Amino acid sequence: MAAVTACLWVKTSPPGTKATLVSYAASTHDNEFVMDPAASLMLYVKGTQLSADLNVADGQWHHVCATWSSNGGNWAYYDNGAVFRTGSGLRSGDTITGGGIITLGQEQDKVGGN
Repeated sequence: MAAVTACLWVKTSPPGTKATLVSYAASTHDNEFVMDPAASLMLYVKGTQLSADLNVADGQWHHVCATWSSNGGNWAYYDNGAVFRTGSGLRSGDTITGGGIITLGQEQDKVGGN
């Protein structure tokens, strides 16, 4: 895959709860594509981490999206329909390995497992 977009509604309860939102793992890497709310919404592409500086672990509903493209390593974060932060250079030229497993609500330390 040369581009990925993931969008979902999230509300942590209680505020500060930490749980992976979406995790895609393949045989080549367990963090091919991951969205994690942690202290700030985090995006991982092939294990490389990028912080959005967006707190979604606040007990409120958020509609969040993260996009990534191999072309230039372009990425963007969206919060409630508005562009929150954009940039480039994140794993530029890399591709995400197909044939993996996508999991909601749990990070995978191996394909299909924790």
